[in-house]
Amino acid sequence: MYDNLRVLRVTADSVAASNGLVTNSVIALIHKVVLTGDGSNVVSANIHDDSNASNAALIKISVSANENFANEFDRFVQADFNPPVAFTTGISVDVTGNTVVAYVYYTKT
Repeated sequence: MYDNLRVLRVTADSVAASNGLVTNSVIALIHKVVLTGDGSNVVSANIHDDSNASNAALIKISVSANENFANEFDRFVQADFNPPVAFTTGISVDVTGNTVVAYVYYTKT
């Protein structure tokens, strides 16, 4: 049984060393990651199992650029995990690209 679904929203203004969620000895389960950008440049997100992005990323996701549709259509990619990916220390997200928004859907056990 899972707790209520939560969403962590991270933008290019966030710093991975300070956007982390500490799970306080509770396992966080990542169910889905959605990454968006405007298509003008490549955007990416690395999701770490810690509160300050110091460990290796367990999940990496990116969206390629498409100059033909830049600023006309938002581009996105999503990854669904069933079963969800367990994070035992925390969740921190390192994003690149000036239009990037990452959404991490998670529950705590």
